[in-house]
Amino acid sequence: MLLFISSLNKVDDEILLLNSIHDRLQDNPQEAKKGYKKEDFKILWIPVFDDDQKIKFDSLKNKIRFYAVDYLSELPGIRLIREHLNYSDKPIVPVLSPLGEIINDDAMDLIFQWGIDALPFRKKDGYDLTQKWKWFWDVTKRVNLGIQVIQYNILRLISRFKYK
Repeated sequence: MLLFISSLNKVDDEILLLNSIHDRLQDNPQEAKKGYKKEDFKILWIPVFDDDQKIKFDSLKNKIRFYAVDYLSELPGIRLIREHLNYSDKPIVPVLSPLGEIINDDAMDLIFQWGIDALPFRKKDGYDLTQKWKWFWDVTKRVNLGIQVIQYNILRLISRFKYK
């Protein structure tokens, strides 16, 4: 379970990303990765907002493809969310195992960086992906550095001929 906890302000990018994750979780839901099936993961938006923002909430709710808590008065458990999940008005995505254990207190950056490839969205999965792609980034940096040196030398040659 991915809990998307946020205010209603500036969450359009997060909603687009989580809609994409939701769609990818629906593709081949029986597929297992690292001991978890895609169908084990659902997304639940827990918006934190005041009653006077109901119209904005309805507008955002119409954009999402996943579940949302639709509660108009003060959200029950908000103190628990703030204290135990460290929510402080910045969007977070805690991830719970099928047994209800917190396996990542905030997977937002992991999801932005790796998308569905980070399933089941544990911090370890981000580290594993980083290590898996480390060779590529190292080669890219070397090639890019070589290209920058070549570009610099070409520009130097051009400037020499330009001013003769």
